[in-house]
Formats: sequence, structure tokens, C-alpha cells
Amino acid sequence: MKRIVILMAAMTALLLTSYGRTPEERLEIIKKAHEGNAEAQWQVGFMHETGEGVTQSKEEAAKWYEKAAQQDYSPACNNLGLLYENGNGVKKDLKKAEKYYLKAIKQENVNAMYNLGNLYISQKKDKEGLELLEKASSEGMAAAACNIGYYYAHAQKDCAKGLIYYRLAAERGDIVSQYNLGINFEKGLCGLEQDYAEAAKWYLKSADNGFADAQFCIGKCYMLGLGVEKNEELGLEWFERAAAQNETSALNQLAYAYAKGKFFKPNKAKALSLISKCIEIAPGNPNWYDSKGEIYAIFGDYENAKVMYEKVLKIKPKFYEDNEPAVLDDIIKAKK
Repeated sequence: MKRIVILMAAMTALLLTSYGRTPEERLEIIKKAHEGNAEAQWQVGFMHETGEGVTQSKEEAAKWYEKAAQQDYSPACNNLGLLYENGNGVKKDLKKAEKYYLKAIKQENVNAMYNLGNLYISQKKDKEGLELLEKASSEGMAAAACNIGYYYAHAQKDCAKGLIYYRLAAERGDIVSQYNLGINFEKGLCGLEQDYAEAAKWYLKSADNGFADAQFCIGKCYMLGLGVEKNEELGLEWFERAAAQNETSALNQLAYAYAKGKFFKPNKAKALSLISKCIEIAPGNPNWYDSKGEIYAIFGDYENAKVMYEKVLKIKPKFYEDNEPAVLDDIIKAKK
């Protein structure tokens, strides 16, 4: 099927229906909002925040959320808190963010518990933050359990306790926790025995739900036959899905595939384009310049390869350690 938009009207129609509501339904919501209906005001705010059938504007979103928040409508209080926390559409003000989160929490808004819990922890108010995240988790929020797991595993260095919450969140469908469980099983961390089959199971759950890091990892599992039957074609498909989300490890692997002519016909331009995306995403990472240098060298472009390797050394002088002189010398000798 050709995905061609002939008229701007077609694009507008697509935008207006992308949230499942017709233009008529939206007009009715706007009418109710102007009449003072708090839920409608919140919805109009969300429409402006996301650009759903109206001009996208965080400022307009904040105005409508404020109207609904004045009527103590908890979803609007929570959304307004987020805008103040991040400085979107309003001047960043963490005190106001806290105020609106608390208004929402008074009405048992789980999202506000989660948001304020994270805010408190970022402010080193760990006890208050964990209490709110625990409450949100007890209400079934998977993301809250995931963040508690992260807190224990990283801030407290209590990997075993973190794993308990990661597993809880993963079983509830949290894609980040599913990925984290996969990592722990693959590497045998947190007291777990190394188990590639379990790792692949959790990677696949996360990858199926669109998490790019997990898509790369399950692709690696299929490429190497780790915990699954080796299937390079399927592994490549997962790499491509991850790369479509600009996951740098997948972009790097695909760049080498095009450079070395594995799975694809050798294509210097494509290989360089892919690895250049990695550099755009993480310009301070010497690994991507090293890869780009190697790709140039594969195609016999030793002058540009030398430039890339020198960039590696500028970022991290000991990157090549004892092999550093050989890397540059080999390029110079090959060039001659």
C-alpha cells in the first residue's frame, strides 16, 4: 500500500482521528469546557498538550488544566503538576508542582503519588518518596514498583531487594523491569544463576511491547543462540526494529553488517550513515568514532579512518591502551 498524502486535508483528517475522537466529539468537549465542566477542561488541556485536533500548546494546556484544578479535578491537578515540574508551558516551579500533586493525592490519584514520589527522591527526600511509590505500587502501578527496584538496586546498592520489585513490576507488564530482569538473568547478577533462556524470555516480553534496548538484546540472543534457537534472520529483524528507535548498539551492529557485507550487499554510504547516527545521539562516546574509523578502514579510506581514531584518542587518550600505536601505525602503513 502506498503511503502517500496528496492533500494537506488528508493529513489534517488523520491528525483529528488519531486519538479515536471525531471533530464533532471534540467540539462538544470544548463547548462543555467553556461551560465550566472540569473533566472537559482537563480534556481540552490534554488536547492542547498533545496537539489532538487543535494547535499544540503547553501554555494553553496549562490554562485549561488550571481551570479544572481550581475545581479539584485530580487528573488536571496531576497534569498541571507535571508541567510545573518540567517547566512546560509555565515557569518551572517545584513548589507548585508539589502543591498540585498533593491536591491530586488527596483524591487518591495514583499517577500523582508516582510523580511526587519520584520528585521527592530526586530531592533526596527518600523516605517520603518511597512511601508514595510504595502506595502507588500497592495500587497496582507497575512503573512505581520498577522505580522502587531501581532505587534499591542503584541508590542503596541492595540488588537483591531491587530484584524483588523488578520482578513484581515485570509480572505486571512493565517493559523496563522486564528488560532489567533479562539483564540480570543473562549476566547472573543479584544472586541469580546465569540463565540465557530466562533472559531471552524477559527480553522478548519487553521487546514485543516496543522497548528498544530489549529489542537489541533479543536480537543478540537470536544472533548467537543464547537461550533461543539460533536464527540470524530473526535477530537481524530485531536489530532493525531497535535501530528504527535509534538504539545505538543496534545501529552499530547494522553499520558493521553493511560494511562487511553480511546480510546485505556492502554499502559504505549506508554503513557510515548508521554509525553517524550513533555519534549524533552520543557525541561524547569514543566507541562510535572507533567504529566509524574501522568502517572507513574496511572500505580502504584510511585518511578518514585516521581522523576518527584520533578523535577517539582525544576523547579518551587511553582507549586503546597498549595497542594504541599499532592502530594508527597500521593505518599509515596501509595507506602507503
